[in-house]
Amino acid sequence: MSDYGLTFMAYVVKDSRGRSPYWVACYTDATGRRLKKSTKLTNKKKALEVAFALDHGEHLARSGAFNETRLRELLEETLERLTGAPVQHYTAETWFKWWIEKGTKKWSASTAERYAQVARDFVSSLGQRAKLPLEHIADKDILSYRDAESGRGLSNKSANLAVKIVSMCFADALRQNKIKFNPCLGLGALYEDQAEREPFTAAEVKRILKVATGDWRRAILLAYFTGARLTDIANLTWSALDWDKELLVFTPEKTKRRKKKSVGVPLHAELKRELLKNPGVGTAAILPGLVGRETGGTRGLSAEFKAIMLKAGVRGAVVRHTAHGRKNETKGFHSFRHSFNSALANRGVAREVRQVLTGHASERMNEIYTHRELETVRSAISVIPAIAS
Repeated sequence: MSDYGLTFMAYVVKDSRGRSPYWVACYTDATGRRLKKSTKLTNKKKALEVAFALDHGEHLARSGAFNETRLRELLEETLERLTGAPVQHYTAETWFKWWIEKGTKKWSASTAERYAQVARDFVSSLGQRAKLPLEHIADKDILSYRDAESGRGLSNKSANLAVKIVSMCFADALRQNKIKFNPCLGLGALYEDQAEREPFTAAEVKRILKVATGDWRRAILLAYFTGARLTDIANLTWSALDWDKELLVFTPEKTKRRKKKSVGVPLHAELKRELLKNPGVGTAAILPGLVGRETGGTRGLSAEFKAIMLKAGVRGAVVRHTAHGRKNETKGFHSFRHSFNSALANRGVAREVRQVLTGHASERMNEIYTHRELETVRSAISVIPAIAS
């Protein structure tokens, strides 16, 4: 007699030849055949529960009362009795919410914000299907989401990245046996335009410096001589400067939570002179007019720098026009990072040294260089030509 309130002709046996430690369920299928199936359990009582569940399911199938909902209920009832814990249900909406909440604890703030926005957009694109069990989401849902992202003006590269983030969420569900397959994997990537950010020429940097005012002049020199990203430069404090070693040390926001990797860049003579014009101390911002501001948006730092470029007569090639009138160009503040790397490469600085300076080295810096390493990178920085007039 099982907990279902019916008597079944189901029982369990052990392999008579002793080749398996598991109990085998013996039951009758919907056509009347007697079947045997390993329960993969060594506990007889729990194995009997599985045997009863299999037999009961076949009984429901014979009576025509079986459907997907009843099958799910039967399996969950059995699992709860075996484990003593209730089965947790996830819809697409609740799973993505849980994934973001869990990830926020380990991602950087900017990464968490970006992933959360993608999750919200994807769940919104599902409409009422977001209320369905997670495993009901199919490749057609992923395709519809990507098409919608492209339709609102995202580049193919950005649309592919959005799908990649969604795929990461489904991959986590797959690892935890919440779904049987990742619906994103069957979707081929959109073609991505290979045009990348171009470095500024020395003449262009001089023109930009000539029209830059306030904290932007210092920000431009910091970018040109360190290769740091706009977010990191905008939020630098004076405590990042080791004047004894003539070194700028900071942890890039992009890798802060994931790798906690510090980057140390020796001060170029011209940058040092600029910083010493009006030095500060401690946690005071080096660029008080830029600190804490968003980089994106029509009023963000990137847009503000674009206006400086335009005033200087410096423009990159337009890669594409989006559906909403925005333009993707090959030159922007990130071009300083390429300029920095190119200047070092053009003067024979080894790739490994360039990786350290741009924060691409594979291991965390426990100590910011030995004396020998410091001299190597200092020599590398010194080869960058002065730029200010």
